[in-house]
Amino acid sequence: MGSVIEVVVVDNHKIIREAIETLLEKYDRITVVETVDYQDAAQRLAVIQPRVALLNLGTNGNPERLKRIQEIQRLSPDTQILILANSVDDLHLFQALKFGAHGFLLKGSGANELIESICELSEGGAPLPPQISRRVPQKISHLNNNYKRDIGRLPLSPQQIRVLKLIS
Repeated sequence: MGSVIEVVVVDNHKIIREAIETLLEKYDRITVVETVDYQDAAQRLAVIQPRVALLNLGTNGNPERLKRIQEIQRLSPDTQILILANSVDDLHLFQALKFGAHGFLLKGSGANELIESICELSEGGAPLPPQISRRVPQKISHLNNNYKRDIGRLPLSPQQIRVLKLIS
């Protein structure tokens, strides 16, 4: 058993923040140091510098909440961000990862999965439920295919193109 994991819960609804806090406080390894709404999240996290921030993304990746991820990462770079979401489409999944999210958990998950995800994240892991983790290699493969297709359009010499194809 490692040290106590400090968590900040971020949600705009006080009842949700309090419910998650009550749930997490049942586990000796986790302590909720604060619960905040999205408006105050980045500034509070910059001061508190918790190990993990649990952010409720809401439905279909609210753009303002996605921007907050980036702001939180800028102000509290050592904080690991776990996203709690109803569902995540590819656009919002990859935007959240790009902006600095470190893991995802779907709201249909149970308490044990939440605890395991927080612990995994605090130990350097990247928790992703199977329905999300399966999409990551598919997206990377798609990007790689686009790269190979578009490489012929670049103003490169035949030798440069051969080298790029070999390393891709």
